[in-house]
Amino acid sequence: MLLTVGIIIGILASKYLPVFSQPSIDPATGTLIATVMRSPTCGGPASVTDMTTCEAPLANKVLKIMRSADSVVFQTVTTDKDGKFTVSLPAGSYQLQRYPDEFGGNIQNPDFIITAGKTTTQQFDIDTGIR
Repeated sequence: MLLTVGIIIGILASKYLPVFSQPSIDPATGTLIATVMRSPTCGGPASVTDMTTCEAPLANKVLKIMRSADSVVFQTVTTDKDGKFTVSLPAGSYQLQRYPDEFGGNIQNPDFIITAGKTTTQQFDIDTGIR
């Protein structure tokens, strides 16, 4: 009797309970590991050796990733305290853009390409306009 009840419960469970599977890695995606830096962060003349002290990470800010083909916002990302973020995207060409009210300055090198199965590492630079 218990065996019959166990079999019936097993059949019902397999038919009506959701099946959870391990997430698969999409071979058509790639990864962007990014750092976003602001510079200059201090005014006045600076030498090449001083530039490391006149730049800072863009910490805790929201940015948008736009597809280059149609300028559609594909995803938003938030930088960490070190100006870093990591995101997986379908293979293609993209641009990193700021929200107009989020911070001053424009991203000087906004374009990047994601290759399927590859990791792209890129630093994005924001000109603060400080002179």
